[in-house]
Amino acid sequence: AFDDINPEYFSCTGFNFANTSQSLFHDSQLCLKYTDRMPRLKAVIFAISYFTFGFEMSDLTESWRDYFYYHYYGIRYPTLDRSDIKYYSYAALYTKQFLKDMILNKVDYGYTFGDIKENGWQKIDAIGDSTQINDKEGEERVRFHTSIIHNEHIAENIGYLEPVLKKLNDRNIRVIFVIPPVYKTYSKYADTAIMAENRRIINGLCKRYHAEFFDYFTDPRFTREEFLNNDHMNWRGAKKFSEILDSDFVAKVCR
Repeated sequence: AFDDINPEYFSCTGFNFANTSQSLFHDSQLCLKYTDRMPRLKAVIFAISYFTFGFEMSDLTESWRDYFYYHYYGIRYPTLDRSDIKYYSYAALYTKQFLKDMILNKVDYGYTFGDIKENGWQKIDAIGDSTQINDKEGEERVRFHTSIIHNEHIAENIGYLEPVLKKLNDRNIRVIFVIPPVYKTYSKYADTAIMAENRRIINGLCKRYHAEFFDYFTDPRFTREEFLNNDHMNWRGAKKFSEILDSDFVAKVCR
């Protein structure tokens, strides 16, 4: 969703709060943190990828990012290690070289952090005929994503989501679950049982909390030229996808 949804093409103001490899724990906690600060909030979109329900960022080498969420958002992952110096020090979050470059004003923020717009969307340039889009890369990508799915996280992630869904429902804020599109070199290798379970979970949450569900996983309207790689869109794809979201439900929410 970080790359795929550009609120610029919505009929009313929106913000993309996604991030690379951001888990449902972080999604839910960010929503809980900021919902009360947005009295005019009308809807929240939760993007669900192939691996989302069984995934937790703390399982990956990117687990160090949990300390950034703690310091900058005040969101503490339940098992965050308090004995780590990063728990107490902002400086310890960064490498010595980065700190030096930051002091000397030499950091290329666009290169380091990406082309992130004011609406939270990360612009990905259209590279053309990306060499990353092929069956071999797609199959390897799905294999990796399957490997980071752990069944014990499914109940945990649903548990993180439910208080948020209840709060949004109580405030009459619409909740929309979306499965973003991927290219066929990814979808053809996705485990159908995992996708069926994802849809079963979403449908169950929709029934309990009066949410809506839009599934674009294998949507044939998206072409190779609109993808950066097998499962991420470039800016052209993001524009098209965001316009489709606006047509399907955002414009109706904005009325």
